[in-house]
Amino acid sequence: MPTLASLHDDVTAALAGVQSAPPARVFFVACGGSLSIMYPAKFLLDQHSALPSDLFNAAEFTARASKGVGSDSLVILCSMTGTTRETVAAAEFARSRGARTIGLTTDVDSPLGKACDHAIGFEAPYTTGVPIDARNSNYARMYQLLIGLVALTGGEDLSAPLMQSLAALQPAIDRAAIEKLRADQLANMEALSKRMSEAIGDAAEVLTPEQRKKLADRFPPDGRGWGPGWHHDRDRG
Repeated sequence: MPTLASLHDDVTAALAGVQSAPPARVFFVACGGSLSIMYPAKFLLDQHSALPSDLFNAAEFTARASKGVGSDSLVILCSMTGTTRETVAAAEFARSRGARTIGLTTDVDSPLGKACDHAIGFEAPYTTGVPIDARNSNYARMYQLLIGLVALTGGEDLSAPLMQSLAALQPAIDRAAIEKLRADQLANMEALSKRMSEAIGDAAEVLTPEQRKKLADRFPPDGRGWGPGWHHDRDRG
């Protein structure tokens, strides 16, 4: 195998697994958000290698059952948690056809990790909310895998400049983590609002008009003044 600059150990192991018989075709397979990272991955491969590739939603990949999926194929899959049923099924289908499979996931012991010939782990702030080094992201791992594949199939070894450039992903990864935090906060607020509405509706079915008025007086009109017992003194402003 070409001497590649400081690739992650999981990536190096996966590349070693395909070194003896480099693939004639690559399939990128995933669902949802994980499918989105496959588009720049395919673009990168198309730009630096003549190796043909296709990109599929996992369920479509299995349903199509393309005759082109065989022992000379490499199927690259991704699932954040490694539990997406369609993606796991796609890995199992590919292996049943004799194709080699590489799965990217945050949990290498997940169903996807176990269904693939090789599992590549990564970290994801948008599932945990915990900041990470961009060099440990799914994009970084994917790009390392593809640049290594380019070198293995006779292309230029771009591993050194790639590894030097991965830090440039940090702003995008940090932005994703911030968006995750914002989405979680909105979801919590929505859940609280829904519970309050349901409680008021339930109470309205059993209380008299006078009792409902007394209950309403306990709710602050401007969203402030909450405290023990939901007491709100309107005279205090």
